[in-house]
Amino acid sequence: AKIADASCIVNLAVLSSGPDRAQGYKRHRELLTEAQKDAPANPRLVWVWGATVFYSPPEFGGGQSKAIEVYEAGLQAARQERVTDSLDPSWGEPELLMNLAFSNLNKTAPDLDAALAWRRRTDEGALERRGHVGQRLVERGQEHILQHLGVGVLQRLVVLHHRRDAGRRHRSRRP
Repeated sequence: AKIADASCIVNLAVLSSGPDRAQGYKRHRELLTEAQKDAPANPRLVWVWGATVFYSPPEFGGGQSKAIEVYEAGLQAARQERVTDSLDPSWGEPELLMNLAFSNLNKTAPDLDAALAWRRRTDEGALERRGHVGQRLVERGQEHILQHLGVGVLQRLVVLHHRRDAGRRHRSRRP
């Protein structure tokens, strides 16, 4: 809850001015510091913290390169995280991949190759997860639900669906 609060507070602080802005940033950092004491390897914490680091000047412990390091460490933590209770949150890896792509693309000297590499990894994981869901919805005649997933996802699902069907047709022609 602290991580979600911190994320909301910093977004409100960005939209504020004067003392409200400064208080929002201060409370954001306090909440994240408390959350780091409770669970330092939490990938969701790293996801929120990385954005703070990205936009903070190096003299305050931030910087673009430092944020990329934070995201990479969080990605390793997300891949090692084992959730035992289905009610516990398990997201983090796709979001960290997305932020790694963003960070590499938007740093002062963009690293386009790294940004594209992280983006491809994000797309592959997302398509795999959404592809299964989308395929089931199409098979059940419930395509209308896909519109809530976004046009880009729907287009990818259609492409995946056609690729799968084309692969089946190609294999069936073999002698």
